[in-house]
Amino acid sequence: PDVTYNFYRTFSEFFSLQYQEIPVQKDFSICVEDYCHCGSNVMLANPNAPTGLKIHLKDIERILLSNPNHLVVIDEAYVDFGNETCVPLINQYDNLMVIHTMSKSHNLAGARIGLAFSSAKNIEDLALMKAAFNPDSLNTVSQVLGCAALQDTAYTKKCLHETEKVRDAFRRALLARKFAVLKSNTNFLFVKPLAVPAEYLYRKLKENGILIRYYDQPRIRDYVRISIGTEEQMHIVIQAIDKIVSDYKIKELGNSVMTVFPSLEK
Repeated sequence: PDVTYNFYRTFSEFFSLQYQEIPVQKDFSICVEDYCHCGSNVMLANPNAPTGLKIHLKDIERILLSNPNHLVVIDEAYVDFGNETCVPLINQYDNLMVIHTMSKSHNLAGARIGLAFSSAKNIEDLALMKAAFNPDSLNTVSQVLGCAALQDTAYTKKCLHETEKVRDAFRRALLARKFAVLKSNTNFLFVKPLAVPAEYLYRKLKENGILIRYYDQPRIRDYVRISIGTEEQMHIVIQAIDKIVSDYKIKELGNSVMTVFPSLEK
């Protein structure tokens, strides 16, 4: 997709790979038909980033069935936030590869742990490539941390439940302030601020020590991505947003007054 995780483009260009970015639809959803019978390998984030929208499993199966001789890679970095994984489908489709990370739902971004699920033959090929590109990518400490996190399912579920609860409450707060907010299936929100420019909101929040993501690229320049923290942290964020919007309106009103009554400039 033309709106997705930017690393796919970066990776393709770094290795001089030919690629095609297919435009998402006006509502940022992915048109499944665009990927059926496409005659090439397919890379999709599900849920997608930065939009937070998901593709249903039946639609992923349509893509798999229509491209039997090409690899379909599904990046499920955010799958644990209330979504259904397509990992069980690897037993039905040899052309499916599902990749996960422990950076999101398991809170282990610094450990740099990734997982891949596919047919035995695909994993064998992947292991050979790993040996050539990055043979020592996972140290012993990360391996121990990763195994412990996978076993502690109760703590993971607790964290996921809390994140989803805070996410939904924060979305309601933004909607009440007339922000346009996509329904998210991740641990972030894709937001279009209507009262202030997106880049302005990003820069002002940064001045206040709050980091969000602004995308200076076609189609999404009016949007920002806001990651979900604790309830207390998101309360601080919403207070900062209210202050920024209020100050911006006062500034704009002042500019309007100066325009209507130029003599006041003296």
